[in-house]
Amino acid sequence: MDKTLFIAPVLLYIVAIAIGSGKANFLIAGYNTMTMEEKNSVNVKRVSKFMGKLLGILATLQLLVPLSQIAGFGRVDRISIIVNVAFTIGLIAGIIYLNIDDKFSN
Repeated sequence: MDKTLFIAPVLLYIVAIAIGSGKANFLIAGYNTMTMEEKNSVNVKRVSKFMGKLLGILATLQLLVPLSQIAGFGRVDRISIIVNVAFTIGLIAGIIYLNIDDKFSN
């Protein structure tokens, strides 16, 4: 078992907790480059909670790969491909949802 496979999920969980609590909003892409007017038009609290939840879900997906190795599933390469495809789809869907839904703007 390769213990390095746990690094990405653990880091994602740490970032998810930091962003979800509102302590690391500077990690949200584009937030630092916004003008003060743009920052006032965005509900930062809701965006940070959503991003924290999204990163938590993505971290859980990434955690499936090392857990499948521990459980002894034979085709870890297929599980890895499925997890990475689901990760990409989830990330894209989350970004689209964040940009479309009105509850993230003031």
